[in-house]
Amino acid sequence: MKNENYLTFIAIIVAGLIIGGAIIISGNDFSVDREIVEEDQEREVIEEEEEVVEEAERVDMDNIELDGWPSLGDSEAPVVMVEYSDFACPFCGRFFEETLPDIKENYIDTGEVHFVYKDLVVVGGDKAAEAAHCAGEQDSFWEYHDLLFENLEEDRGNWSDPDIHASYSRELGLNEEELVTCFEEGRYVEKVQNSTEEAIGLGITGTPGFVINGEVVRGAQPYEVFEEIIERELNR
Repeated sequence: MKNENYLTFIAIIVAGLIIGGAIIISGNDFSVDREIVEEDQEREVIEEEEEVVEEAERVDMDNIELDGWPSLGDSEAPVVMVEYSDFACPFCGRFFEETLPDIKENYIDTGEVHFVYKDLVVVGGDKAAEAAHCAGEQDSFWEYHDLLFENLEEDRGNWSDPDIHASYSRELGLNEEELVTCFEEGRYVEKVQNSTEEAIGLGITGTPGFVINGEVVRGAQPYEVFEEIIERELNR
C-alpha cells in the first residue's frame, strides 16, 4: 500500500512538472509570437511610409503677376502654366526644343492651357530678355524668343552688344532702329528684375522653373511629367 501511495505521489509530481513545463513553454511561445507580430506590424508601417507619395509643392497663383507678360493660348483656359526662364540657360533651351512643341500642340493650341513666359535671370540672360521685350513692342516677342534659343550656344556671350540685336531685328524684319533704341535705353531692365525677384520669392531659384495651376515643377522635365499634371488639372 505504501508503495502504491508513493508511486501515486511520484505520478502527481511528474504530471505537475509536465503541466508546468507546458505552461512555461506555452508562455515562451506566446512571447515569441508577439515579437513576431510586432516586427511584422513595424515592417508594414515602414513599407507604407515608403509608398506614400510626397505632396506636390504648391504656391499661390495670386502671387504671380500675369498681366502684361508674353503668353500663348486662351487666357481663359482652365490650366495656367507659367515658365520662369533664362535665355542663357541650356536647360531652358532643351525645354524649348524638346518639350514646349508637344505642350503647344496638345494643350495650348487646343485652348486647354494658357502658357505665360516670365524671366528668371540666373546665368546671364538679362540682356537677351530685355531685347525680347523690346521686340514685343513690335508684336514679335515669340519670334525673338525662338531666335534667341536657336542661337543660344553661339551668341549668348554677345547679347550685351546692341549690334547682335540689330542683326536679329533685320533677320526678323523688325524696325531695327526702334528695337535698338529700346534696348539701349534699358526700357525693360526693371521688368526683368521684378520677375526674377518674384520667382525667388516663390522659392523658384533655378531655371527653368514652372508653376501649373499652383503646382511647382523644377527643371527641364520630360513631356510626360507636364502631361500628367495638366491632365490631372483638367480632370479636377
